[in-house]
Amino acid sequence: MAEHLLDHGQRYALVQDDGDTVRAMCTHQHGCQAVDTVRALWDLIEARDWPGVRALLSDDLVIEMPATGERFVSADAFVTFNATYPEGWTIQVQRVVCGGPATTPTGDVADLVISELQVPQEGVGLFAAAQFAWVCDARIVAAREFWVTCAGEEPPLWRAHLTERYDGRLAP
Repeated sequence: MAEHLLDHGQRYALVQDDGDTVRAMCTHQHGCQAVDTVRALWDLIEARDWPGVRALLSDDLVIEMPATGERFVSADAFVTFNATYPEGWTIQVQRVVCGGPATTPTGDVADLVISELQVPQEGVGLFAAAQFAWVCDARIVAAREFWVTCAGEEPPLWRAHLTERYDGRLAP
């Protein structure tokens, strides 16, 4: 199957051609607008503005968390997860960058936005997260999140002579 990226000014459309069928995918917003959508998501999650968070999410949102093997298959489930997560955490956005048009986990195409976060939680520890979010028409349609506990694992002994340990804090 061939994919063709068409530039429509500041918007993109991906056309897939499998030999018999040509279908146009979602026409995408400019990458900077997609970054603004994801930055707003983090700001609203930090503010615990759950209706605001919900407004940025597509109804049929799919979010995957491979480390725990979890998949949220609706915006409401993802909002409830965040709203009921034990308190004491703070979202510290390190960076949010546009990756351009990309295929979502469900096979559609949307603007990919990558976030790097640091999340301290009182009494629990420090987490680092990377999120890959796909945005179409100012709404997040899919995401994949990778969460780790900073310095939470012991490295294998076979490589100890090659590295030095640090506390896992992310540099801005």
